Amino acid sequence: MMQQLQDFREQLNELDDSLMKILEKRLGVCREIGEFKKSQGLEIFDAAREEQIINSKIERSDLSPIFIGDLFRLIMNESKRLQGELK
Repeated sequence: MMQQLQDFREQLNELDDSLMKILEKRLGVCREIGEFKKSQGLEIFDAAREEQIINSKIERSDLSPIFIGDLFRLIMNESKRLQGELK
């Protein structure tokens, strides 16, 4: 019984590691977007696009809309923070 719990936890650890790698990759692309926006004189934040993306994710997911909204707002806030740090 305890071995089964340990197996589940190991599966979660592997999924968490995969999720972290995906987020790192996503934020790398966000840095590139930030550099492009800066070179073109574009604003970092586009509220309409952000809401469009979040709504699209909510529509395509079976997970809680509140969870999906919160998750993607956190990810996008980190993206904006990184882009704002670019000099």
